[in-house]
Amino acid sequence: GRCSASGAMMAAQQSLRRTNSKLGDQGEYSAVPTSNGERGSSEGDGPANDCEGGLNIIKGQPVLACMLVFVPIGYAAHFMGMSAPVVFGCNFLAIIPLAWLIGKSTEDVSASVG
Repeated sequence: GRCSASGAMMAAQQSLRRTNSKLGDQGEYSAVPTSNGERGSSEGDGPANDCEGGLNIIKGQPVLACMLVFVPIGYAAHFMGMSAPVVFGCNFLAIIPLAWLIGKSTEDVSASVG
């Protein structure tokens, strides 16, 4: 019945994950494509420093970058003694761009480390 159907679904998902793997047949690493369509990267392709890289990330998503203003606003709302729903709302809006930054950072580290 139900258990065998979920077992079959799990087996199909595992098979699908194996077939969608980005590794070659010999288990070698396949470089992540860059924005210009080339594979791999050399030393000089990235930003000159961390500040330039951070600015490039922020320029890529200006709406999320503008939402970063809610991080200090959330702190200020708490310490100014505002009502709990206001503090919650500010912090909720602050979490959205922070989650985006964590995801973007993880992707960038993964692409550079391999």
